[in-house]
This record gives sequence, structure tokens and C-alpha cells, in this order.
Amino acid sequence: MGSALFMSAVMTAFVLPKHEEGTDREIGVSILKALKIPGVLLASASIIVTSMSIGFLQATLEPHLRHFMLPPIILGLMFVINGGTYALTAPIFGWFCDKFCSPKLVTVLGTVLVAGGFSLLGPAPFVPMQTVMWVTILGLVLHGLGMAAQLVSSFSDALRTCVAHGFPNNLETFGMVSGLWTSTFALGAFIGPSVAGILMDAVGFRQATMFIFVLHLLVGSGVFAFLCCSKNQLAYTEIKEEPVEEVASLGGKSTVPASVTESIKSIRSVGNGISIERSRPAGMNSLIACNSYKSQAWPQREVSSLTLSQYGCSYGTLNEHTCNADTSSYIQGVA
Repeated sequence: MGSALFMSAVMTAFVLPKHEEGTDREIGVSILKALKIPGVLLASASIIVTSMSIGFLQATLEPHLRHFMLPPIILGLMFVINGGTYALTAPIFGWFCDKFCSPKLVTVLGTVLVAGGFSLLGPAPFVPMQTVMWVTILGLVLHGLGMAAQLVSSFSDALRTCVAHGFPNNLETFGMVSGLWTSTFALGAFIGPSVAGILMDAVGFRQATMFIFVLHLLVGSGVFAFLCCSKNQLAYTEIKEEPVEEVASLGGKSTVPASVTESIKSIRSVGNGISIERSRPAGMNSLIACNSYKSQAWPQREVSSLTLSQYGCSYGTLNEHTCNADTSSYIQGVA
């Protein structure tokens, strides 16, 4: 396993794009700042309880199946069922998160599947039946499905939520969310077997499974309540800088002021999708721009490009001298 991880790190060094230091570095990207966001906190809780369910079975599944007198090969295959189901279905849940539905909905589905699976593993005390092999296998399959749904959707949800709350959409945020995912998974992997061993000795396997059952229902209810109460937010968009083409007159000289031909600089907006432009767009009429866009007097050097025609000075905020001159010339033309 260590050799495989080392080789994957070497290959990753050749695949990852170059990230120059300081080009798009943002200040304040930290795990603690991310955990202050409710959506990220719920995603972290989902990862913790999922990891706890995995560790719970690693410590207690073999003693629970001991009375079946299974040979070592069959007993080993029982531990492969939930992991194999996870490996086969995780890409499908990731595809659903990307294309069809919110990651939080997939998280809720995952908590229900894990809770259903643990209600069949024992089975739960409220299920009126003894432990049956095929029911236990079905519970492990449901657990594998729930694992895939929660682990995949929680990472995707944490990443999207961080970016939607102002974190930069770059490699630093990706690394921070990946570190958060790994840390919370390791925390659950530590808590799960520890609590499972204590509960197994104290109350037995059937009653001990209720610990994981209740935890997943609580997390699923919290995520569902958050999903119902939160307002839909627009996706994060970053507007690229686009240069404005210079419009030339017949004589070869530009008839558009230099301030208009400069690049339109936009700033990033999160949540509301609004971009603030620092200069007048090329397609905006000059009169509309000076009246409602800049809301200030039009410079004397740019008045020559304006055509008032039949409209008076109320359509623009020209200075008084220019306004009187243009109005007089228009009246003389009409006469």
C-alpha cells in the first residue's frame, strides 16, 4: 500500500498543472474558516459518521458472524461486500452530484441507506427476526451504497459551499477541502472502533448498531432541514476580463474616447452574480451612460461624440456651457 501511494504521488507530480506561487494566492484560506460555514460543517459531520460506520463494522462484524462458523475465505468475502459496493457505485453518485441533483440530497439519501443497512445487520432490536445470513448481506450492500453516496457528495458539497462563500476557486481551496475531508474521515475512523468495542461488550451487537443508526438519522435530518431552510444561491461565476475593440472612423482616427476603449475590468461576485464594471461598455448609448450609469457631468473633450438631435439637456448631465451651445444650434437648425 505504501509503495502504491508513493508511485501515485510521483505520477501526480507529472499530471497536475503548474501552480506558480503568488499568482492567485488568497489570504484567509483555512480549515477553521471553512468550518464556520454551516454547509461545510454538515458535510464534515456526514464524513465523520460515515467513517464511524466503517470502523464500527471492522471491529464487530467478525464476532457477530462467528456463530455461523464461516470458513476464512467466506468470512473475508463478507468484509468485501460493502467496500466492493462502494467502489462500484461511487462514480455513479458523483455523476448524479455533477449533473442532476444537489450534493446535499445525495447526502440525505446516503444517511437513509446506511441507517437502513445497520437496521438489517443485527438486525435492529425493533426488527422481529433472528440474524439471517442473506439479511446481513443485504445490510452490507445497503451500507456500501450509503458510504458511496455520503463520501462522494460530502466532498463535492464542501467544495462548492466554500467557493460559494468567497473562497478562491483554485488549487489552495481544493487542497484545503481535501485536507478537511481526510481529517474528518480519520477522526471517524478513530471514534468508530473505539465506541464499537465498548458497546459490543456492554449491550451486544444488535443494540450497539442503534448508535450508528441514530447518528445517521440525526445527520440526515440536519442536512434535510438545512436544505429546506436555505435559499437557493446562484452558482459561483468569475467574469473574465474582455478587451473592448476600438472603433475607427472613416478618416482612420478613433471616434470613441480613450476611456471607453480600455479593458472593462470586472470584479468577482459570489452568490448574487453581479459584476461591477469600472468603465462604460462600448454598446451603451452615450446619453444613457451619462444620465444613469456614471451620474456625473460628461467631460468637455467627449461632448463632440454626442448627438442630442431633438432631445434636450434633460437626457444627459452636460455642463451648462456645452448644453446651451448645442441647444442653440439645434433651434437654429429647426428654424
